[in-house]
Amino acid sequence: MVLVQSVLRQVIAMAFKLLGFAALRRSTIWCAALVACLTSVPVESDARPRKSERARKPVVEAAAAPVIAPTAARGSSVLASLPAPAVAAARARPVLAVPLVAVVSLNAQSVTVYSGTDVVARSPISSGMSGYATPTGVFSIIQKARYHESNIYDNAPMPFMQRLTWSGVAFHAGRLPGYPASHGCVRLPDAFAERLFGMLKMGTRVVVAPEVAVPAPMLHAALPKPIYTAVPMLAEAPVVGPSVMGPNMTLASTAPGAPSGLSDQMLSPPQWAEHEKRRAQAALAEHQIEARRLLDVANQSAAAGDEARDQRLRVEREIVNFRSLLERARGQLERATDDEARMQATASMAAFEDALTDAGGAVARLVELERTLIDRSFVDARAARSAEDAVERADAALKVASRGAEPITVFVSRADRRVQVRQGTHTILEGDVDIRDPQSPLGTHVLTAGPVIDRSEGLAWTGVSISDGAARGLSANAALSRITFDADIADAIGRRTWSGATMLISDQPASKETGKGTDFVILTR
Repeated sequence: MVLVQSVLRQVIAMAFKLLGFAALRRSTIWCAALVACLTSVPVESDARPRKSERARKPVVEAAAAPVIAPTAARGSSVLASLPAPAVAAARARPVLAVPLVAVVSLNAQSVTVYSGTDVVARSPISSGMSGYATPTGVFSIIQKARYHESNIYDNAPMPFMQRLTWSGVAFHAGRLPGYPASHGCVRLPDAFAERLFGMLKMGTRVVVAPEVAVPAPMLHAALPKPIYTAVPMLAEAPVVGPSVMGPNMTLASTAPGAPSGLSDQMLSPPQWAEHEKRRAQAALAEHQIEARRLLDVANQSAAAGDEARDQRLRVEREIVNFRSLLERARGQLERATDDEARMQATASMAAFEDALTDAGGAVARLVELERTLIDRSFVDARAARSAEDAVERADAALKVASRGAEPITVFVSRADRRVQVRQGTHTILEGDVDIRDPQSPLGTHVLTAGPVIDRSEGLAWTGVSISDGAARGLSANAALSRITFDADIADAIGRRTWSGATMLISDQPASKETGKGTDFVILTR
């Protein structure tokens, strides 16, 4: 049996290298063989230091690669601590992917990627050396490049770069001597850097801690729970559920209340986000139609005013011509030598005088018409401009609604005594927060929402805590017990909370690195 397991282990290890875990996982037979083999025999990580590197006696040796559970088992460690009915309800519905969190331990010189509390990948690292220490705190991936050159250190190559701060901290492939040796970045083995590049997405949370920090299941009444919204059921407006939209978030909009009844349906936050996005799309289309109509009206008014002006100018030119002809007739009358010539000149003068009188009246009427049409064209132009402004506002509202599919981050800072909410990289809500015993530290905690359990239990949360100066050994549950949100803020958060949401708690304020292109950046050192 030992020989069979040894051979099977070698075959599986070879398959990992040739196919990668994603391809291997698709085979149920291989997964079963993998689990059976690994329950008694560990698999070594392909990211461990080479013998030459281990001979240099690193500060902490790289741990063996973790055993990665099959996809169906993901999140089982989170659900294991929940009540049995909640676990059964969660397992009865489609499984939503638990967001990944990368945790860097500077003391252990390692990085571990978690899905909930399950280890997905682990590797040794080399962090910043003395004088260039890698900052600790909470970050996210804000830029990715398969090949990048440092703009600070002589164009040094940084393959598979994943940026954590705009000031120059990133994951990338590099030399790992077994101790901190970088200028602040987190170096990774070449193969693992490429693997991590494909694994982490823009916005993936990264925690850098001085010590080893491990996520744990979270159960607390103060954790945000999704708020469902009642809306009239309409056959022509089908609801898109989480399985279609993904485990993300909703729109920055407070839903109007509606009494629940047989004709209503209860929309989850992502369903409400899709509902609001469709309303925003319809509103934009209506505003665009109205803007085009009013623009046509304004163009017609302007054209009518131009036509009245052209007619006035033509009549004014005719008046000039009639006056010239009248003067010529007067000259003919003065030079006339017989009665017939005098009669013809007199008749011509009378005709030109009548024409001048008619033309003068026409000019007066055209001037009045022109003034009226110009005034009307200005009114129509202002209406068209207002309609274009409404289109711009509707387009902006649609962009906000389209971000409803992005996860939110709720950040509570004891330093500011404020709560801020971001969706993607956009701040959508902020306000004061009540913190009991505000002089005592809360610690720094990263809480991540996983799969939906049910309407009553909410979401399966996991939390990872890191030491924050003097704040050591403080629990996330203790911090949550001291935080109270205003009812309106709590309601707004609940209407946006879904799988993938994050709640950050810290004694520190948001770093100056926090900007339009980032999520919250929190520095604890």
